[in-house]
Amino acid sequence: MSNYFDEVAKVWNTKDRKNRTFTIYEKMFKYLGENLKDKTALEIGSGDGLLATLLSKDLKRIDCIDTSLKMREESINRINEMKIENISINDEIFLENSNEKYDIIYSLTAFHHIVDVEAELKSLREHIKENGKIIIMDLDTVSPDFHKDFPNFDGHDGFSREEMENYFKRASFIPKNYEIVWNGRSKEIDFKIFLMEGICEKQK
Repeated sequence: MSNYFDEVAKVWNTKDRKNRTFTIYEKMFKYLGENLKDKTALEIGSGDGLLATLLSKDLKRIDCIDTSLKMREESINRINEMKIENISINDEIFLENSNEKYDIIYSLTAFHHIVDVEAELKSLREHIKENGKIIIMDLDTVSPDFHKDFPNFDGHDGFSREEMENYFKRASFIPKNYEIVWNGRSKEIDFKIFLMEGICEKQK
């Protein structure tokens, strides 16, 4: 996955993708809760950092993780140009030696690239505060042809609401809210992006 995104990093942020990210930011904001200036967040699959830069003015700190070196470089360039000081850009091993727990963990269209979604969510469960929020925004179930141009794609053709709710429950997150936040069309294929909010339940 990272090699493909390394190749497209400099041209990834098209006008359509920017518009989509701005719209999704506006729709996800209501799920973030109150007292945001006191809250820290973790973004999984942060890409070139656009969503994090939008949220940076709202949150105390955002740690970003992405597997693509070139995407991370684009993110660093973006936050340096904007003189943003409360975002950190990190690779995929960032959490391995971290005990940090976040108020919010979120991800935009990254989870369908993760082969073992359940394991990923269970791992993230260790890095979220009690009653913290997880917000996954990703593809609703889509035709396999959607990723036909993606080399060696081994991820998921989106997720149904039931699938994602089950993933949440198995990782000890309580599914709370669900909303379609984007309707789009790409490569002659209609697609939707959902938002699912979960709460980190108290460990028994």
